[in-house]
Amino acid sequence: MKINLFSIHVIACIRALREVRGIQQSEMAFNLNTCECNYSKLENGYKMLQIEDLKIVATVLDVPILIFIYMDEHSTFESLNATVAMFALFDSKLPIKSFSFQEFELLKTRLIVHKTALLQRKYKKP
Repeated sequence: MKINLFSIHVIACIRALREVRGIQQSEMAFNLNTCECNYSKLENGYKMLQIEDLKIVATVLDVPILIFIYMDEHSTFESLNATVAMFALFDSKLPIKSFSFQEFELLKTRLIVHKTALLQRKYKKP
């Protein structure tokens, strides 16, 4: 698996957000104009995500694109929702969908799980 650490972070964020928002891989694949197997490869770190696709993913997930950079396992509930609101102020076309506390806790847990799995896959010895 030839993927850098930043890409691992972004991919883990996408998967965690998709699961918390209740969106299926098939819906993501449809919006990205690809098949579900290719989208699965993307979420598992076997396929690179293009910036154009990241914009589509952000739109489908109802989040600003920069959330993939600012969100991490150390984020707080308040800081994550403040980040979403801040980016929405700069771009009135952005959908604003803040997170409930339950969604936030689930999001953090899934982010850690998915990032750990991707890192293990990356550094797995042949």
